[in-house]
Amino acid sequence: MTDIWEMYRRNLGDKPTAETMGYTGKAVLAHFGHYRPDQIDTALCRSYAAAREKAGISQGSTHTELGHLRSAMMWAEKNRLIDKATAIERPPKPTPKERFLTKAEVARLIEHASAAHIGLAIHLLFATAGRIGAILDLTWDRVDMEGA
Repeated sequence: MTDIWEMYRRNLGDKPTAETMGYTGKAVLAHFGHYRPDQIDTALCRSYAAAREKAGISQGSTHTELGHLRSAMMWAEKNRLIDKATAIERPPKPTPKERFLTKAEVARLIEHASAAHIGLAIHLLFATAGRIGAILDLTWDRVDMEGA
């Protein structure tokens, strides 16, 4: 599995996942590295998740780590390095921590922006709940100054 992991990582090139896999690989390969892909099963995935939990690693991190293992195996199957990628059981993805900024916190962000255009961008993002790409693509002909 170690060889497949590293080939997949190299194949990713400059993508951020390639760098992340450099970190997640330490734990994943310590547990799965000496196995052939066809030897990895649900019991092995569960033992990994239990060991990570015992080590105090979050369920979200373990979910990500096992996702990288799954991606490497799927890539290996697609590239005919292995016959079939085995199913990788992962713990459920944890629910995201929701926290909303107060009006006072948003005002402080705008007030402490490093430049006026940054403050305006923060104001637009929070006022419209728009995506950054949509805000950056905004043109003056699409702005209604009278209807606000």
